[in-house]
Amino acid sequence: MIRAGVGQSSNPSTGEAVKIAANQALTQAGVTRGDAAVVFFTVEHASHHRELVEALCRETGTDHVAGCSAAGILTAAGEVEGNQSMAVLVLASDQIQTNPFLFDKFTSDVASRYLQRAAAAIAAKYSKAGRIHSSSRRGLFGKRNGAGHLPALRR
Repeated sequence: MIRAGVGQSSNPSTGEAVKIAANQALTQAGVTRGDAAVVFFTVEHASHHRELVEALCRETGTDHVAGCSAAGILTAAGEVEGNQSMAVLVLASDQIQTNPFLFDKFTSDVASRYLQRAAAAIAAKYSKAGRIHSSSRRGLFGKRNGAGHLPALRR
């Protein structure tokens, strides 16, 4: 079973905002720790990125974290623009596995090769199970973006 929860905070303190949003997400997911976390935060928190990541890992119980800054956030609890805010998604599951990676100083050619290899790995794993669709007209990664047509998982 995949459990997911979302939390948000407009607290101006990065550490407190992480704590509030992460705990809301964990509570909504019905878990005490996550297997992965995704965070979106406004620019006011960007200068505290190290604190943000450390606090998020500590609060969610995972070091598998992804995220980025944004002009605002949007969750089921509402939209925040023009003010500091943060949204955290926590995932917990015995059915999925996350593998952290980082693209650091790469060119579009390098990125294209990585994306093609990732697409091939996804296609090899899921096409036999009938859970993949490689048409450019459907799915999350269905658009042509320099890496070719990437496969997309069906719902």
